[in-house]
Amino acid sequence: MELAKGLVCRTHLSKIERGLVMPGKSILKALLERLGYSPTYFPEFFFNEAEAQFEPMLESIDSLLKNRQVEEAEPLIAKLEKSEEFMAQITYKQRLLALRAGVALHNGEQPEVVREILANAIKISAPNFKKEDLPLYLLTKEDIRIINMMAVLYGEEGDLNNAIDLLFCLKKNFDGRYMNNEAKGRHYPMLVYNLTKYLGMSGRYEEAIDLCDEGIKFCLSASTLRHLPLIILNKACCSYEIGDIKGCTALLEEAYYSSRMYRRFDTANNIKNYVREKNLNIVFE
Repeated sequence: MELAKGLVCRTHLSKIERGLVMPGKSILKALLERLGYSPTYFPEFFFNEAEAQFEPMLESIDSLLKNRQVEEAEPLIAKLEKSEEFMAQITYKQRLLALRAGVALHNGEQPEVVREILANAIKISAPNFKKEDLPLYLLTKEDIRIINMMAVLYGEEGDLNNAIDLLFCLKKNFDGRYMNNEAKGRHYPMLVYNLTKYLGMSGRYEEAIDLCDEGIKFCLSASTLRHLPLIILNKACCSYEIGDIKGCTALLEEAYYSSRMYRRFDTANNIKNYVREKNLNIVFE
């Protein structure tokens, strides 16, 4: 029952197991994610007209927020919030709350407001959510996104201890349960990036460097390279702080050129600014 907790009731799960009912696509995806699989290549079909209507809208909102087009996303979120059929689907409701929290963060809402939205979202799938129990949970993609946003919110408030504690609990969850490389690759590099960032801001440089090495090794072994330049940059900054200027210089060059390779031009510009700020002898082509 732990697998389906917060997603479907015991009776409904029994009917699914006996082939008497077919779960909706969003429920099926959530169950696969809890089992440690990534449904990236999940068949592109829908089980009913509602899914065919709602799934593209959610994907559109996701895309708009990633491109920081918040004004275009907000009317779509409001439209879904008014749909009783949509809000009756718990996985959809949770996803929409996470998107609403993202909008609130972007709009500079008070941290308490954003935190309440995130708390309501995580309690949909984990009604008795506790940070200390996090290593034991079976998490979906949406759960992980919500918990990461909670940590980032702490970090932006300057509450680095809570941000670090929450991310370490999430890391224990990843390390303690089965996740295939594809599923882990969707979340682990971002976790390492945020965790090493906050460790560095807390002056825990050597701890951050060790974790950066772990993250770099994973990114290369799993061919998950999107966040690799950011992790290398965090390691470079921590190396500078402990006086390893030679190591820092080499890492900054690696981070810069890999940022350009993966079209992270904002990161490449940040690296140039950091080099100027620290007066380092690096010339980028």
